[in-house]
Amino acid sequence: MPVTLIFHREVTQSGDRVWWAESPDLPGFYATRPHLAEALPASEIAARDPLRDQGTDTSGLEFNYQFHQ
Repeated sequence: MPVTLIFHREVTQSGDRVWWAESPDLPGFYATRPHLAEALPASEIAARDPLRDQGTDTSGLEFNYQFHQ
């Protein structure tokens, strides 16, 4: 099952840069981390949770990444 994760890089009100992810395949999903290297695996892990809650076998998930800056 493919899951698209869309990553955005933004500046917060405090001036910090963060990466956050959303998914059109998982309404309401988002994950945030300060660095892309942290955001990628954290988003994959977080995306599995709602799918598991729905009874989906997450062992064969394929993640497709899109990046917006």
